[in-house]
Amino acid sequence: GIFKPKYSSQTELVFMQDTLSSSLLNLVDFKVENNPAEAYASPGKKQAKIMDFYLKTKDSDLNIGAIKLKANGVVEGEIQNAYIYLNDQLISTARIDGEYLNFSDFNYLLTANNEVRLTFKVDLSDSVKIGTRIRLDLENTDDLILKLNEENFSLQSDFPIRGKYLSISRSRF
Repeated sequence: GIFKPKYSSQTELVFMQDTLSSSLLNLVDFKVENNPAEAYASPGKKQAKIMDFYLKTKDSDLNIGAIKLKANGVVEGEIQNAYIYLNDQLISTARIDGEYLNFSDFNYLLTANNEVRLTFKVDLSDSVKIGTRIRLDLENTDDLILKLNEENFSLQSDFPIRGKYLSISRSRF
């Protein structure tokens, strides 16, 4: 079954249709999501939310070792920092290497029959142009280091797994 996060308001459920789902041999549910109504940021914005990864385990423990994402739509320097939050707590800051964001400094254990939301946020430079659309992608299986019950494990999916867009617009305030 596909795991759906619980939302309090009815309106947000509409956005659930625009999700990417991949079943990891039916051992783990994995989805990339965002709320399109919030997928905007202005140049220079700090901590702009770009997307969430949802993972839900079945009967096995899952260890998330590292994540590598390719930034699309921006030139080098326009993403100044990138972060992963776990249930609103900062757990990793990226090492930025050209167009790649490397989150290698965390090692998270998701126990059996549990779910987690990893939220990706970026700091944008003032030089990002209005109209830019930024997307973070998982290019191949090696970009998400997973272990299931201590065994190396990879997503069974078509790669690249495309992230959700963050559109750069004028400040609304």
